[in-house]
Amino acid sequence: MTPDDTNQGTLGALHRALFDSSPDMILLVQSNGEIHSRNEAAEGLGAARRLEDCFEAPDEIRKIQERGFVASGEQELRLKDGRLVLLSVGALELHGRSAFQCILRDVTSYRLLAEELQLSRRMAAVGNLAAGVAHAMNNPLAVIMGRVELLQALGDGSKQDRDRHLEVMADYARRMADIVQSLQIFSQPGLGSREEVSVQEVLKAAARACRERMGSVQIGTHVHPQGMVVPGDPVLLEQVFDGLLSWLANQAGRRAEISMVARSTGGNAVVWVGEARGGRDLAEVTPAGGAWQAADEVGRGLGFGVAVGAAILREHGGALYVPKVGEIGRLYRVVLPLAARQTDSGDRDGAGIARQILVVEDDPGMRQLTIEMLGLSGHRVEAVGSAEEALVKLSERSYDLVITDVHLPGLSGVAFREAAVARWPGMEKRVVLVTGLSIPAPPGVPLLRKPFSQARLLETIEAILDE
Repeated sequence: MTPDDTNQGTLGALHRALFDSSPDMILLVQSNGEIHSRNEAAEGLGAARRLEDCFEAPDEIRKIQERGFVASGEQELRLKDGRLVLLSVGALELHGRSAFQCILRDVTSYRLLAEELQLSRRMAAVGNLAAGVAHAMNNPLAVIMGRVELLQALGDGSKQDRDRHLEVMADYARRMADIVQSLQIFSQPGLGSREEVSVQEVLKAAARACRERMGSVQIGTHVHPQGMVVPGDPVLLEQVFDGLLSWLANQAGRRAEISMVARSTGGNAVVWVGEARGGRDLAEVTPAGGAWQAADEVGRGLGFGVAVGAAILREHGGALYVPKVGEIGRLYRVVLPLAARQTDSGDRDGAGIARQILVVEDDPGMRQLTIEMLGLSGHRVEAVGSAEEALVKLSERSYDLVITDVHLPGLSGVAFREAAVARWPGMEKRVVLVTGLSIPAPPGVPLLRKPFSQARLLETIEAILDE
């Protein structure tokens, strides 16, 4: 026996010892995929004769083999017994023929620990979120409760004083509604509501929110035509313009005069936002050098709120532009695609016509509010507290429209609509669903989201009745 033979024998024995004692599963696999041998740790794989027979998805192994085991690198796969393993493959010779050494490292416990750690971090984040929400809700709630006490103490005081208190309460109630809607979007990322949004209402809401924080800032809005609407999420779009206004106000020391000018141009709603120096019309302002650039191209210096706004606009199929030179940070141009069907509530043929409407709402406060909102517009309204009562009403007489909450005791609003349409097919397009949750609208069914304004309620029902 030569020294080389002795060395080869020693290396072979060492390799075999490592092979047998390894805690990882090791398989020696021939080039055709058949298992030649396995170590003790791999005995738990059962009587599998081929490598792919060990795995939950054998086709995946065959694809990896076609690409080349070694070139594919480390792969995370699931065994038939449910364990997760990292598969790494090395080439070797087996009795003079090419073969593979497959090492399977069990990472099931590691993954479970990682998931538990991630869960604990999420719970900590939820705790921080809850604290933040409590803080955000506490001030508006304190203001509303305080104003209620002042109203009660006012007694038969002047109408001007009562209106002043009510206006403040309404503003802070809207702030709380915005917080709730943001939480709904947070709970279901990427969902958000998608509806026809009034550009004028979005700009007014953003201006109101900015003034509440900044105090002395003056904001003017000019929208033409006033009925301009865009498809999107009203809460997120308001955040876009609120962010731009806040950035401009901070840049000018919170004593700025800011203007928002919206025009319909080439199938888009274009909104200019900037400092209203000398009463200038922002839509007529040409940047120095005459060129605009996308905010995404600017990079640093725009402010976090502005950068977030640019990202939201991208999701809406729009864009945010700033001047290439000159008034960067003081002038913005927002472009959003107009809705396919433009509506102007002032021009509807059905506006002002009294309709017979049935309201289905189990919450007494919401039921009465809806009745009064519709009644102020001249509609004749009846209301019930359950879907079962509503079906009885429909069997007794006909209604132009039914407005029903989704979550009702007993039969749900969705199930009620299905039952009503089955018995009275003409009701198919005459039922409006109402919900406070961030859920998608059923195909072809109008959905009204709480909280809603009287204008939004009337706009929704008139659009249906005009068809």
